[in-house]
Amino acid sequence: MAEPAELFIAAARAFVAETGQRSVVLTGRNEDALQSVAQQCANRSKVLTEVVPAELSSSEETDKLIAAIRA
Repeated sequence: MAEPAELFIAAARAFVAETGQRSVVLTGRNEDALQSVAQQCANRSKVLTEVVPAELSSSEETDKLIAAIRA
């Protein structure tokens, strides 16, 4: 079974190929894990990543994520 980072990198590459976009936002609760995946993505692909840690069950945290995406 593929590691989560491998799955993300594959999905990010497919996203870039399909949309022409060059950046994605990573979100989740564990900032260290997100940073690790972002670093792996930077090392192995041309996809730019932004890490926005957030607890998506919290409306305040969801608003923070939406603001980061719009910025």
